[in-house]
Amino acid sequence: LASLHSSGLHSLMLTGDRKEAAQAVASITGVQEFHAALLPGDKTSIIEKLQHDGHKVAMVGDGVNDAPALTLANVGVAMGLRGSDAALQQADLVLSRDRLEAFIDAWRLSRNAVRIMRQNLVISLGTAATMVLISILREIPLWLGVLTHEGSTAIVVLNSLRLLLPNAIGRPRS
Repeated sequence: LASLHSSGLHSLMLTGDRKEAAQAVASITGVQEFHAALLPGDKTSIIEKLQHDGHKVAMVGDGVNDAPALTLANVGVAMGLRGSDAALQQADLVLSRDRLEAFIDAWRLSRNAVRIMRQNLVISLGTAATMVLISILREIPLWLGVLTHEGSTAIVVLNSLRLLLPNAIGRPRS
């Protein structure tokens, strides 16, 4: 959680447990805010309010009572090993390890993937636009057009392969 907090994200625990138990877990884990003694409908109401206030919500859960909230969240994340069938079916992402670090890794990887996709769009569209402009001004041999197109494709593929490097998620893989 400290890693998420340092990235500017806010942590909120929504639980059906008693307030005392939730307070104890929040103080041990560093959760910034919590709501306790919630029913499934209460969790969805809180998520709706957060979304109405302009926040993007990622919900991590594993139980049947989390399924409606997982569906409503912008990104629903289920814990794969201990997750109920309902939670697994409603989630957008299922973590194969029941550890919050897996969520952080997935979040970092997705941010890097979006960044690289944007770079790839600039590379591919920039190359195509440049070739179109040059071809308007002068004749381009077919071999040069093919070489430019295939070259930009190779650059895009190589750029995408950076996601497989150990530091693609911000920490070395073990």
